Amino acid sequence: MKVFILFAFSAFVPESLAIWCYQCTSAIPGCTEPFNWRGIGYLGNPCPDSEDICVKLIERKGAEKVITRDCLSNFKAFRTDIPADTYEGCRAAAKDVNLANYVNNTVKEIDISRYGI
Repeated sequence: MKVFILFAFSAFVPESLAIWCYQCTSAIPGCTEPFNWRGIGYLGNPCPDSEDICVKLIERKGAEKVITRDCLSNFKAFRTDIPADTYEGCRAAAKDVNLANYVNNTVKEIDISRYGI
């Protein structure tokens, strides 16, 4: 009997360890800004991918602002315009020695406005 209870409990563990994200659009009360999780009526759904993150997508359609909240893996299937950079942590500094050099703006011959600096 103890083995059966342990097996039944272990069947629910992987889903409970997944990240939970709210899945809503701005048509649902509470999903807009400011976010009100009580207005949505539930505490979210588990994401299907183990390496998933929660995403808030803000789009402008004409004069209307549409907010969509969901898991990144759910967006990847039909939204190819979303960059799927799932890197977490600090990236290394730029290797180019020409970046981040000091520019002396008092020199009249240097036209820095042309280069967008």
